[in-house]
Amino acid sequence: MKIAKTFILIVIFSSSVVIADGSGMPVGFGDNKYGQIDCPILNLNNISCGRNHSVGITESGALIAWGDNSRGQTNVPAGTGYNAISAGGYHSVALKDGSPIAWGDNSKHQTECDRFNYLIDVSAGLNFTVGRKFNGGLVAWGENNFGQIDVPPGTGYKAIAAGAFHAVAISSNGSLVAWGDGQDNKLKCPAGTNYTVIVAGVDHTMALKSDGTIIVWGLNSFGQLNTPKGSNYVAIAAGDFHNIALRDDMSVIAWGDSSRRKTSIPSGNNRIAISAGGKHSVLLTGNFQIFTPD
Repeated sequence: MKIAKTFILIVIFSSSVVIADGSGMPVGFGDNKYGQIDCPILNLNNISCGRNHSVGITESGALIAWGDNSRGQTNVPAGTGYNAISAGGYHSVALKDGSPIAWGDNSKHQTECDRFNYLIDVSAGLNFTVGRKFNGGLVAWGENNFGQIDVPPGTGYKAIAAGAFHAVAISSNGSLVAWGDGQDNKLKCPAGTNYTVIVAGVDHTMALKSDGTIIVWGLNSFGQLNTPKGSNYVAIAAGDFHNIALRDDMSVIAWGDSSRRKTSIPSGNNRIAISAGGKHSVLLTGNFQIFTPD
């Protein structure tokens, strides 16, 4: 549900620099019961996978969605100028000029976000959404049966991620804080202050460290905690019970629940962004170049 942001990806490794274009062609894999991996044939700047649907931002800043529309989750708002999106269980949220716009299922008030503004990031969970303001403060709305919208106080948070019933954030000093459903040790964040990316699934949470290594905690019912080795990872994404990660050579690895081909990565490299949903994932394939600084 949570995933990718603006995809002008710059990766530094060894003495070389990889610069990826800001848009890419989407490629999906995994469950396709609702057409959620029948991706449009056009370049996208941003991609996010929900429970059974996917949402993207085109190069013109317009929204596009495909997959399950049983609750209006692919009926995207019109217009351009959108710069961030996040697909949740059966709803989605986009940002335009700092204001959130949500659509789809509203049974838990998860699309009622008109009162918020000055946001720079959003992450949609199953039936709730967390937002991050310009000053790094947090807001949330929607279902609160586990305290998942009772955000921690303060400002300076660097990143957010919403799972099914819990959420997690990277604080101003690089440490992790989590709230909401505490079953299966999802809220027992590892110590340290070197975290740069955070994502959340149904019953597990995953973080990327500044050294390029991955750490995962929570429930391991499908091997989703069986973290791949190495320190060459630049992006991560968590589905319901599977994970995917992007390496600095623009290749992708997946692990966890392998049913419905959720961990069967399509052939090819040049992946510049990744997103994982309930039972599917979408990659963006684009151009990149490697050069060595003088």
